[in-house]
Amino acid sequence: MRLPNPQTETLTLIKDYEDPARRYKLVYNHHPEDRDFHTIRTATSLDGLHWNAGPELPIDEFLEPGSFYKHNSL
Repeated sequence: MRLPNPQTETLTLIKDYEDPARRYKLVYNHHPEDRDFHTIRTATSLDGLHWNAGPELPIDEFLEPGSFYKHNSL
């Protein structure tokens, strides 16, 4: 598996059977080279091997993901 960013850690993988075009969803910590802190990023994949990274910095600070779950189709 090739990860969407070279500086990737603390992965949380979600398999979504109701979204076949983005079956696999990834939430992870990313450490950009131009920053002194980690950020949260997301990525999606059809097959779990080839990933498309989400926005560069959806959350511009370190957060530790604890758990993710589906609620009301979200």
